[in-house]
Amino acid sequence: MAGALALLLGAILALGSVPALAVPAGYGNSELRERKPKATPELVAKGKVVYEKRCGFCHGEKGDGNGPVADYLHPRPRDFTKGLYKFRTTKTGESPTDEDIFRTVSLGAPGTGMPAWGEGTFRLPEDELWQVVFYIKSFFEDFADPEFNPYEELIKQGPPPAESSELIQLGRKIYIDEARGACVKCHGPEGRGDGEEAGTQKDDWDAPIMPANLAAGWRYKNWGPSLEEVFRTLS
Repeated sequence: MAGALALLLGAILALGSVPALAVPAGYGNSELRERKPKATPELVAKGKVVYEKRCGFCHGEKGDGNGPVADYLHPRPRDFTKGLYKFRTTKTGESPTDEDIFRTVSLGAPGTGMPAWGEGTFRLPEDELWQVVFYIKSFFEDFADPEFNPYEELIKQGPPPAESSELIQLGRKIYIDEARGACVKCHGPEGRGDGEEAGTQKDDWDAPIMPANLAAGWRYKNWGPSLEEVFRTLS
């Protein structure tokens, strides 16, 4: 892991009240890639049926995040037409892999209106989850570009350093240093999402958003407070 990011990562995880978790079993990139079916027009068509029944109410018929209940959700549902995804293993500004989208659809996003379609009450069969992944991709034309390969943009991670009180303190310095991390401005001194600029942030669509409460480890979105996931977010 990159030095400064690794230090900052340790400080952030120290704010939480739960241990760092590993990627849920069965959801790693290599595992999912082995199980992923080949995308075909037939599967995309089946995914459209699943999407209209399960997803369109929030994300909208056109995939633009303007479904009938979108105005009542915070944060707003994702607009798939822009190709901008928060949860991914690719670099900032790059589109996600199929496995990234599958994980988000399956595991949901705790603290938002996005349920876990791969688990619990709303569980869908895995074949339907892949179908809806393929259909979601149809909303953004770059996915259809034969030269587009998100796997070339994967974030490369080395092994993290062993956690220590010294590294956590060094990470805290970056967290509060306005010239480097400046995390404290939004996330606050205790990581509770109550920094002095917490109420001023907006997303890519100019909708208001609130900083994450880093002290509530159970609310970390997507894979949870794993070392790998927080590192990817910072990257």
